[in-house]
Amino acid sequence: MIKIYDSSTTLDAIAADSTNGLGWIENIDGEVNEELNGLYEAVFTVSDEANHFSDLQIGGIVGITTTEGDQLFRIYFISTPIDHIVEVRCQHITYDMLKIAVEPFTATGISELMDGLENNVIGGTYPFTFSTDLSNTSSVYTLTIPRSQRECLGGYQGSVLDVFACEYKWDNLNVEILSRRGSDQGVWIAYGKNLTEFTNEENIEDVYTAVLG
Repeated sequence: MIKIYDSSTTLDAIAADSTNGLGWIENIDGEVNEELNGLYEAVFTVSDEANHFSDLQIGGIVGITTTEGDQLFRIYFISTPIDHIVEVRCQHITYDMLKIAVEPFTATGISELMDGLENNVIGGTYPFTFSTDLSNTSSVYTLTIPRSQRECLGGYQGSVLDVFACEYKWDNLNVEILSRRGSDQGVWIAYGKNLTEFTNEENIEDVYTAVLG
């Protein structure tokens, strides 16, 4: 089931909420997809006749149980009903960090870096926090132009990901900057044993053959 929240409530209050929010809606099918240091989205289908269906809104916030516990997601797509079935797509709440601008700063070491990401936001304070298991005190991160808080973490040359060679764990309003996420189970991938099929796909859809000046 999916818990629905009142999106007019502050994120801090939603993250600390121990009630049922606006209520629960029973999903028919769904999945959460997370890539290491990358995509973190959820998609699910519901009936448009279900209780609280009308509370599902673009930009609304839902709570979904994942392998990392209950996580908040913001809805960005709701399909047109087909035979009363609707598809809903949403992104992890940390994508809201794309709307938070950070002014240029320089930080030496992980502690200064986390302070800089929180203290140099433009236009006020925001609910996202950072924690780490790194002890790095020497690496230097320099933000030369304003970027979004999430973009600072990765997505361009010289990002936090590049400087600190870290792995991220997204936990609602907290971003954990880790030396390594998970643990080494000593498993080797070997064709014919635990790898039974390998498929290679080629796609030239995004290939450019000329530049127009």
